[in-house]
This record gives sequence, C-alpha cells and structure tokens, in this order.
Amino acid sequence: MNTSVASQISRYDTVTCVAPGDITTTTEKAFAALVERAVAAAPRGWKRLDLDIRAARMIDSKGLNLLVSLVKSSRENERTVRLMAPQPSVRRILAFTRIDQHAEVVTEDGSPA
Repeated sequence: MNTSVASQISRYDTVTCVAPGDITTTTEKAFAALVERAVAAAPRGWKRLDLDIRAARMIDSKGLNLLVSLVKSSRENERTVRLMAPQPSVRRILAFTRIDQHAEVVTEDGSPA
C-alpha cells in the first residue's frame, strides 16, 4: 500500500485519510499506521475523521475490524467518522455489518449513500 501522500489535515477541523485500494489483511496495518500518523499530527480540536475509501472494492474482516476500531475510538473522543464514496460492494458490506449506523457514509458529491 502506497501511503506517501495519503493523508491531510484540513482547515475545517477534519483529518482526511485516503485508502489507495482494498482494506484487507495485507493492507490493514499500513492503513492503520497512516491514520495513526495523521491523527497524531492533527491540531487540537479536530472533530471528524474522513476516510476516503473510493478505491476500495473489498474490505475483509481485518479491514472491518479496523473501521470498527476507528469508529469506536473516535466516539470515545467525541469525534465522528465519515466514510467517503465507497463502491456499491463496499456499501453493502458496511450496511450488512451495520457500520453505516455508526459512521456517516457519503457518496462522491458528499450526499448520504
């Protein structure tokens, strides 16, 4: 997983991390490290973690565990998670596992999925 320029901190109190592909057993640790670095570098007071998962066509159990962990830790710190523009197959996984009930899922244009 190439994570060289995959995260940014916006001026709107949002930390954004881009998954360059599927979130699976082989990529989950690199994506988790990317998110951890972005969160550590974020200024105090940020309120939302945007996970851009447009490139992911599949998320396996390790990837789902990571998403659940990120949502849980965000909630504990009074932050929200937004999953941005997932593929239809990924949206089905998010709905089936009910992650979509704990994180905002939005389409390419920012409207609810």
